[in-house]
Order: sequence, then C-alpha cells, then structure tokens
Amino acid sequence: MTKSLADEEITKLLPFWGKAQGALRPDEPSWHPLVFHCLDVVAVAEQLLAMNDEFIAQRMSTLLDLDFDTTKRLVLYLIALHDVGKFARKFQAKSPEHFPNGIFETSPERYRQDFDHASGGFRFLFHHRDSPMRDLKSPKLRRSLRYLVAATTGHHGSPPLEGSNSSNMPAIQSDFGNAGMNAALQFANWVPSVVGFDLKHITELNETNSKTASFLLAGVTTLADWIGSNRRSWFCYERPERYSLSDYFKHARTQAQLAVHEAGVMPCKPVQDLRYDALIQSDKGFEPTPMQEWARSCKLPPGPSLFIIEDETGSGKTAAALMLASRLMRSGNGLGVHIALPTMATTNAMFSRLEIVAPSIFKSSAQKAT
Repeated sequence: MTKSLADEEITKLLPFWGKAQGALRPDEPSWHPLVFHCLDVVAVAEQLLAMNDEFIAQRMSTLLDLDFDTTKRLVLYLIALHDVGKFARKFQAKSPEHFPNGIFETSPERYRQDFDHASGGFRFLFHHRDSPMRDLKSPKLRRSLRYLVAATTGHHGSPPLEGSNSSNMPAIQSDFGNAGMNAALQFANWVPSVVGFDLKHITELNETNSKTASFLLAGVTTLADWIGSNRRSWFCYERPERYSLSDYFKHARTQAQLAVHEAGVMPCKPVQDLRYDALIQSDKGFEPTPMQEWARSCKLPPGPSLFIIEDETGSGKTAAALMLASRLMRSGNGLGVHIALPTMATTNAMFSRLEIVAPSIFKSSAQKAT
C-alpha cells in the first residue's frame, strides 16, 4: 500500500474501535482500531489465498468465471469490508469507554446493546445512496454481489438480516449517525487502493454461481477473521499513533505470514501408508473389524463418491471413515476432510479426538492455535 492523500484522510477514522476487550499486557492498549483490524484480516486472507491457490482462488475463479488475479483481488476487496458495520454509532456504543470522543453527536448510553454489525454493514453497502454497491449499473451484477457480500459481512455464522423497514436512508442514518455513515463511506472508497481492485473491474457475474461461491467465501472470511482476531499470539492491540497506515499494513502482513503457518491451516499432503494403529493411537497392534477391513481395501470408483457406513455403536465407524477419506485424498479425489455432527458436545468430542490423530493422517502436523 503506497502512502497517499487518501491514507491521510483515513487516519481520521482511527478513533473508531474494532476490538475492545481490555489490555493483556502492561504496555498494550485496551482497544484496537477498526481500520487496523480490517488490515489484519485482509493480510491473513492474502496469505490464505497464497497458500491455498488451488483449492480457494482457483475454485472461485472457475465459479465466478473471472481470471485468477481478478478473483483474488475481488475476494480481498470484499473481506476488507467485512466489518464496515462497526462504523455505526450503535456498534461503537457497545463499549462506552471507547466511544469515539467528539465524533458522534450523541452519547453511547442512549443505544441498546443488540446492534448486529453484520446486518448493519450489509444494509449499508446495498442501501446507502452513495455506497459503491449502489453505483453499479447492472441489476444482475448487484444481485450476484449480494450473495458474496452476505458471505463476508455475515462472518459470525449466520447470514445478515435485511429487515422490512431497514433498507431506507433514515433507518441507516439511525444506525450509523452522520459521522458513522461518512466514516463507512470513506473507508469503502479507500479499500480499492489497499487491495488494487475496484468494482468497475467486473461487469457481470453469474447469479447461481455466485451463490455457490458464497459458501467458500464465507469459510475463507471466517477463518481470516478468526486468525486476524487472535491477539494472544499474532495481532495484539496497537495504539493508533504508533504506525502510519502503510507501515501498519506491512506489520500486519508480516504477522499474517507467521500466523497462517502457526495456526496449522497450511495445505498438507496425506500420508501414503496410513494404518489403523495410528487412527486409534494403539502401539499394541490392532486387528481391523470386517467393516474396517472393507474400508481399507474396497475398490474406489473414479470421480465423486458417496459411502454410507452403518454398524453398531463402538464398532469403529469413525476410524473406517477416516481411512476412506485418506484413500480418497491419496487418489486425488479429495483435498481435505470435513466432519459434520449434530451438536456442539459431539463436535467438541470429535475435535479432541481428531486433534490427536490428524498428524497421523497428514504429512505435516498442525500446531494448535492458542
């Protein structure tokens, strides 16, 4: 990012907080500027795309029918805007002690604490009269972008809500205030200079394919935000006056490179000789059940496959499923493993188990993020 007049103007937005959970260290401030946090997350997303080109950027490029470089920059552009809803005065009021002094015309005490910055950001981008999204001439392109913007603004696990009466300017003004709207617009207009992308670079998107791509984009955004919000290991709170914007982005990129490596999300190749002993963590030898033996030796069909394993409780279905998944990855018919369970309790139990055996399935073990 090169320093420019726009950068100087954006420094006026640094009093808006993005994270405010108190200091962890004696020399650390109790809050982190919103602009800094957005740069943290963009820097992480940039690293994730670089490390996972084949799976993420190439897949999205194919879906969106855009060239590879344009796809990556579009993704970074959208992720940079993931927290634009935090410029709203109703969000800033959630931490009264960090409410930007002298910026808003009202005090934080008058606002409720239930403002959803994901929905607020989405509504702002699509319904504020001066938003870059409103400037698009093609209705089809706007409809397609809605799915992608919903994926990035809704990065906390649920799609943003538009509301029946919240898509008009008075409602947006009520959420953001004049100062918040101006700040959000300034930020949205500055982002293209950071990521080297403007919406004018695309003219059309396929609506159906954009909907499909939105699921992958949601995952990338959530992961980037999770890593970019880890202040204990990589992105500690910083004082606004410590860095220029250009210097802070350099710092964020350095931290992002370290973070993506240490978080254990780098692509890994599956081992070629996976044994059941490793999957059940046994050093005494293990005799597979007939069902497990089938999973280890059955012929794999070419292309996409669906396997359904049914057996008694405790019969080793999970180990058999992991064996099949490993074989599919080794044959080039899979890039990773996704485990879906019905409850948080069963998910946590499975996570604890897989955390132990994952290094046996892949060639390089993932380090646990703190």
